[in-house]
Amino acid sequence: AWRAWRAGRSLLIATSPRTGAPLVDAARKAERWLPNCSLVGSGARFDVLLADADECFVTGDSVSMLSEALLTGKPTGMIPISLSRRGRKKITRTPDSEPALIRRDLRRFWRDLQKSGQLGTIARPRVARLANPAGTAASSVLEVLAKRLNGQ
Repeated sequence: AWRAWRAGRSLLIATSPRTGAPLVDAARKAERWLPNCSLVGSGARFDVLLADADECFVTGDSVSMLSEALLTGKPTGMIPISLSRRGRKKITRTPDSEPALIRRDLRRFWRDLQKSGQLGTIARPRVARLANPAGTAASSVLEVLAKRLNGQ
C-alpha cells in the first residue's frame, strides 16, 4: 500500500467469498486511511483487474489466479499464505499417504516458480517469461489446419 502511495499509484484490493473477516476488515481500514486505496470486493472480474493493473499481487492459494497474473507479463508478486492444520495434514508424508495428496503441496509449486525467476514477492515483484498457452494452442491448431489444407 505504501509503495503504491509513494509512486502515486492506486491500490485495488479484491476479496473473494473465501476471504476471511479479519482480512476484509484490514482492507477496509486501509481504504479509510490511504487515499489511493479502494476495496473492490468479490464482485470484480479478475481478468479486468489484471488488465488494468501495473503490478499484480496474488495470494498463493489459487494456482489459477497466480498463473493468470503471471501470464499478463506484468510484475507479479505472491502474497504468502500459511497452511491450515487441515492443509498441513493433507500434505504430510506418511507410509500410507496417497501420492495424489503429496502432489498437492503448493509450496513446491511456489518454490519452483520463484527458483526459475518467474514469480516475485510483495517487496520484489518479477515479470514472468512464459509463453501464453492459448497462443501456443492456437498456433498449433493453425499449423495442423494448414498442413491439411496443403494435403500433407
